[in-house]
Amino acid sequence: MEWVKRQFIGTRRTQQDSIEVGGTEKGLLIAVCDGMGSKEKAAESSHYAAQTMVQGYLTLGSADISEYLSEVAEKIDSDIYEQFGGDGGTTGVFIHVNGRELRWVSVGDSRLYIYRNNVLTPITHDHNYKYVLDNELGEASAAVNTEKDQSESLVSYLGMGGLYLIDVSAGPLTLCENDVLLVTSDGLYKAIHDEGIRFVLSKHFAANGLLHGDVGTAADDLINCVKVIDGRKVDNTSFVLVKI
Repeated sequence: MEWVKRQFIGTRRTQQDSIEVGGTEKGLLIAVCDGMGSKEKAAESSHYAAQTMVQGYLTLGSADISEYLSEVAEKIDSDIYEQFGGDGGTTGVFIHVNGRELRWVSVGDSRLYIYRNNVLTPITHDHNYKYVLDNELGEASAAVNTEKDQSESLVSYLGMGGLYLIDVSAGPLTLCENDVLLVTSDGLYKAIHDEGIRFVLSKHFAANGLLHGDVGTAADDLINCVKVIDGRKVDNTSFVLVKI
């Protein structure tokens, strides 16, 4: 298993994303958090969430990893709310890889993808207003007139003091050799979209493994696609790329 991480500040004044990665004999834990730009303590919230999840994992005993991920996510939510009140908030996507077993927990709109056989599949949901409408109204949600900014507004994030929505893997998802995992803040997929991500990965990975270069080169290509965007605002972008 190989992994690399990349970050880009974009056109923001500060970097409010945080990445933490920790490995033990139990596997690899990855945390990617995106502080909410509307919150004064956005950067502090994302840093606390990512660091708390990974540092706790490094000293974890025999506890069940799925329970650990969900319980610590709930604790992080409570801690940020108690520390910062309404001034704090962050998304969080936390994944654990042990051999071919993948588990995850996510809150907000940072994402986990699996790239396999030239197909890019989002595994987590975006916990925004559009997601709620789609689930409550189904096809009728298309008739609801909402502005883009409103549809993308988060309805669940770490720091609410009681999570409205949380994605928790029901059990381990079995990975295949040569799968590629992408754990990312929204800066990447909002800048180049899912098809752009898939196209970049297709230049480096095939069904039978690496075409050329390495996982670091693929990550460089992804981040460079964001860096060359001109003429519009570009959000903080942070991701971890893992090749199984």
